[in-house]
Amino acid sequence: MTWWFSPELTTTGHECGLRFTDYAETVPGPTVSRIAKDAAQYNTHVVFGMVSKAKVESVLYNTAVVIGPDGELIGSYGKVHLKGEERLAFRNGFRFPVFETEWGNLGVLVGWDMAFPGSGAQPGPGWRGRGGGVRQLGLPHQDEWRAYCVARAAKTRSSSRRPTAWARS
Repeated sequence: MTWWFSPELTTTGHECGLRFTDYAETVPGPTVSRIAKDAAQYNTHVVFGMVSKAKVESVLYNTAVVIGPDGELIGSYGKVHLKGEERLAFRNGFRFPVFETEWGNLGVLVGWDMAFPGSGAQPGPGWRGRGGGVRQLGLPHQDEWRAYCVARAAKTRSSSRRPTAWARS
């Protein structure tokens, strides 16, 4: 089973300011459909970051999208803990969903959500899920990020040797 993780805000980058509204799409939408087509072609799971908009066009989220190897949308999740200037462009997400995959339950955290102990808490006793992170990893934070990954793996008691994947921009 193959997985492809890309950084948060893959489709736009971080420095768009007011133009985020121009790039925001609904989920599902054109970008999700395009990436879903590629996921099906290569029979791989894909987790990527994008700017999504709610039913109200001006409400934007820093979103992680999970697509299955059949090209079907498994789900999406809006970053909960926004940092600094992100608060000017995005609204906080409000939940930490768990996605069911062939591989097992998957929890996805965007960026600094991983740094907060309550983020993505186990849904119940005995849960043995896995986690994936969508984060643009800056070199000044590399050691800090690695510590979060190890702590998160210990918290979820993941059996994977590399429980959290990250993408470097």
